[in-house]
Amino acid sequence: MTHADEYRSRLMSAGDAVRGLQPGAHMAMGMATAEPPALLGALADLAEQGDIDDIKLWYFHSMDHAAETVLRPDLLGRIRPRCMFLSAIERKLLGAQKPGTNSPVEFVPVAFSDSPRLFEKEVSLDLFVTTVSPMDKHGWFTFGTSNDYSTAAARNAKKLVVEVNPYMPRVFGASLLHVSEVDAIVENTMPIVEVQAPETSLEEAQVAAIIADMIDDRACLQMGIGALPGAVCALLRDRRDMGIHTELMTPALAGLIQCGAVTNQAKTTYRGRSVFTFAMGDRPFYDFLDDNPAMHSAPVNIVNDPRHIAKTEMSFRSTLRCRSILAARAIRNI
Repeated sequence: MTHADEYRSRLMSAGDAVRGLQPGAHMAMGMATAEPPALLGALADLAEQGDIDDIKLWYFHSMDHAAETVLRPDLLGRIRPRCMFLSAIERKLLGAQKPGTNSPVEFVPVAFSDSPRLFEKEVSLDLFVTTVSPMDKHGWFTFGTSNDYSTAAARNAKKLVVEVNPYMPRVFGASLLHVSEVDAIVENTMPIVEVQAPETSLEEAQVAAIIADMIDDRACLQMGIGALPGAVCALLRDRRDMGIHTELMTPALAGLIQCGAVTNQAKTTYRGRSVFTFAMGDRPFYDFLDDNPAMHSAPVNIVNDPRHIAKTEMSFRSTLRCRSILAARAIRNI
């Protein structure tokens, strides 16, 4: 059987792919931009029809596709969220909770870096669903924008269903998934969620200038979500030989690669490659990630491992510690 034959033999509708979950089953979904809209919609339909009940849904960082399907208020109970990161979606659900009723969302306090171990050792998953990039001629998909806990969940769930989307970028690194590992395949041609950079306030711009002044050539960057990290990156375009080892890859960081400020040549680990575990941004950013060998996707327990981070950042940590005292004083005077 060729890889194409294997693919066709596993191809089915979203409804058929997720049917058969027993009451009390545990499932997980790809987070953020890897939420699979067709599969989540099929699960919501089954819950609405009463065909599934008491399903424990594990995840980090929900977005609109989940909010419009499996996290609909009218389905809570049949689908029971076990959330490890409270976003605006969960806060809205909690805010609508009626006095004297059980919480509609069960918050599970797990460090992001420990989430792969959760699915390897603690939670027996009956189903994992996520979006992947299209299969290549050798039979390999990639986890695209969301490696995080997906590699662990995919390989430890009793059933793995992937939603293949041509809009999902194909990424390099430890992100490969072979067709032989997949139980069911659903196809969906739908642009993945785009996240636009927020406007920078005057205060954020002032803080960004202080932070940027602390960052020298050859520094290694980790940036998060929000206007402030983007504002800092915008002030670093004249630096040289910086590196990236970040939980979240963003358009602002990609811009530093494209302008030549980031080369990753000074790093002691993953030299020449920008390391990340998940990514969010706009369509040009996803196109930049696609088939780019300088980008290295890895599970979050690797990316956030302090042993890797210490090897990369040891050379400039003491400088930043000293200058951070001055920065803290300056921020108080803004």
